Amino acid sequence: MNLAMIDVQQMAAITGGDLEFQQELLETFSDDALQSIDAIKTALEQQDWQRLYQLAHKLKGASSSAAILRVPDLARQLESQAQTYDEEGSENHGGRNRAAPVAPAKADLRQLHEIVETLESTLLQLRFKVERGHF
Repeated sequence: MNLAMIDVQQMAAITGGDLEFQQELLETFSDDALQSIDAIKTALEQQDWQRLYQLAHKLKGASSSAAILRVPDLARQLESQAQTYDEEGSENHGGRNRAAPVAPAKADLRQLHEIVETLESTLLQLRFKVERGHF
């Protein structure tokens, strides 16, 4: 399955059609995004829902700004789930900001891991294409 990874029209609008700038933008984005995945994995393992929400939100915005396809939707799913668990933890513990984490169902946790794996795979594919100038 060879899905387009870049919104070519949006990328051209962002960069004024400057191919060198496009390459630089995509290299910077993919480097930063792959580093974010490591932090996302750590937050997920620790069930730090607030941190996971922040990281997913940042990735969603950065990928949208860089004309990346698919990543914003995956990050939005992760962000939404993290927000849900963070809010449930706050509600179950008197509305405190630092409430104990709510343990998600095993199926939900598995789904979150699958989203992170898909994000990582997508970003690795993007990085591979960017390194070869085939975006």
